[in-house]
Amino acid sequence: MINRTAKKIIFILIGVVVMILLHVNVITSQFVHAQATSEMQQKLKETEEKLRKLKEEREKIKNTILSEAQKQASLKQQKVVLDSTIRQNEIMIETLSLEIEKLELELSILIDEQAKLEDRIKELNEELKRLQNEYEISINFLYKRQISSPSLLYESTSLENAILEQEKQKAITTIIKNKKEEIITFENELQEKKQTIIQKKDEINKIKEETVSKYEGLKMQQQALEWQKQNKDKQIQESLNNQKDLFSKDAQLSEEMKRLERELSEYRLKLAVMPPSGAFVKAGQVIGFQGRTGFSCSYYPANPVPRTNNYCSHLGPNWYYYDPVQYPSLGSHLHLEVIVNGQRKNADTYLPGRANNNLVSHPPMFNYVITQSSVAHGGPVDIASYHGAPIYAMSDGYIRYGCYDYNGTFKNDPAYYAVLVHVGSDGKPNGIVTQYWHLLRNVPCP
Repeated sequence: MINRTAKKIIFILIGVVVMILLHVNVITSQFVHAQATSEMQQKLKETEEKLRKLKEEREKIKNTILSEAQKQASLKQQKVVLDSTIRQNEIMIETLSLEIEKLELELSILIDEQAKLEDRIKELNEELKRLQNEYEISINFLYKRQISSPSLLYESTSLENAILEQEKQKAITTIIKNKKEEIITFENELQEKKQTIIQKKDEINKIKEETVSKYEGLKMQQQALEWQKQNKDKQIQESLNNQKDLFSKDAQLSEEMKRLERELSEYRLKLAVMPPSGAFVKAGQVIGFQGRTGFSCSYYPANPVPRTNNYCSHLGPNWYYYDPVQYPSLGSHLHLEVIVNGQRKNADTYLPGRANNNLVSHPPMFNYVITQSSVAHGGPVDIASYHGAPIYAMSDGYIRYGCYDYNGTFKNDPAYYAVLVHVGSDGKPNGIVTQYWHLLRNVPCP
C-alpha cells in the first residue's frame, strides 16, 4: 500500500515538474518571440527613418536638378545675348574699318591730284623756259644782223626773214603769255587743292582718330565679351556635370529607397497580424500591402521600360507589364474596385475629398497618387504609394482573401487580392463591396 502511495506521489511530482518545465518553456518562447518582435519593430522604425531621410535628400536633389536646369537655361539665354552683341560689334568693327579705308582712299586721291598738278605746273614752267630761250635766241639773231649789215634788212630775202622772225617773236610772246596765265591758273588751283588737302587731312585725321578710338574700344569690348562667352560655356558645362552627378546620385538614392521599401515590406509582413479570411475587420485596419502580383500594368511615361508581353498593349504605348524579378517595385500599385448593389462604380469618387467619400470611413492608402483614373480604367482606379505600403479597410466589414491565376498565364505569379463586404451600423451588409488587387504575397493561395 505504501509502495502504491509512493508511486502515486512520484508520478504526481514528475507531472508537476513536467508542467513547470513546459510552462517555463512557453514563457521563454514567448519572451524570445516578444524580444524578436521588439527588435524587428526597432528595425522597422530605423528603416522607416532611413527611408524618410532618403526621401528628403532625394527631394533636395530633385530641386537642385531643377535649379541647375533653370541656371542652364538662364546661362544659355545670356550666351545668346552675348553672341548677338559680339556679332553687332563685329559688324561695327567692319564698318569702322571700311570708313577708315574710305577716308584713306579719299586722302590718297587728293594727294595724287596734288602731285599731278605739281607735275603739270613743272611741265608748263619747263615749256615756258624753253619758249623764253627761243625768244631770246630770236632777238639776239635780229640784233646781230642789224649791227653787221643794216642794208641786209632791205634785201628781199633778208627782209622776208626779218618779218618772219618778228612774227615768230610775236607768236612766242603770245604763247609765253598764255603759258604764264595757264601756270598762274594751275598754281591757284594747286594752292586751293593744297588747302583742301590740308583741311581734308585734318578732317580725316580727326575722324580717323575717333574711329580708331572706337575701333580699339570695340576690340577691347569684343575680347571681354569673348571671355564672358567662354566663361558662360564653362559655367554651362559645370552645371551639366553637376546635373549629371545629381542624376547619378538620384538614381543611387532611388535604388537604395527601393531596397529599403522591400525591407519595410518584409518587416511589415513579419510583424503584421493579418486577419484570417472571413474575419470581421474595422475601418482603418491593415488588410494587406501594396504589391504588383499578377496581371499588373502601370503607367510610367517618364521612365518607359520595354513591355515583357503584350497583355498591356491595348492600354496604349506607355502602359507596361513589369517582370517581378527584373523590376521588383516597378508596376507596384493598388487596383481598387467599388461595387454597389452588384454594379461597378467609379472607384475614385470614393477616395478622400470625392463625391461618394461619405459612404466609406477610411482611405485605402496614405500619400498615394492616382496612376490611372476610373474613367480611363472603366470603373476601377489605380493608386500607388510605394512598394509594400499598407492598405487599409475602407469600412467595417468581413474580409476574404484569394488569388487569381489568369488561366495559367501567371502560374508562378498569381494576383493576390482581398474582398471587403461592408456593413452598416446594424452589422449587416449595406450593399457596398470593395476589392483590393495586386497585394503582396501575404496570404496562402487556395
